[in-house]
Amino acid sequence: MKMTKEGMGDEAMKKSLFYRAKKMPPSAQIMLLFAVEGVFLQYITSINGFGLNLYATNMGATDSQIGII
Repeated sequence: MKMTKEGMGDEAMKKSLFYRAKKMPPSAQIMLLFAVEGVFLQYITSINGFGLNLYATNMGATDSQIGII
């Protein structure tokens, strides 16, 4: 295996996502960025929404009000 300056093999580097993303056209890079951002946003929203029902219940919300949320 031929080594590059950074110490990573050429084949391993060519398989990495960052190497492939650098070779994409700018519009594809932006779409990839939005896709990754959407995954992170969904993850954070699901963590935040987990305790929302418990918080609303402690504040005195009824089951129908929680269902609306």
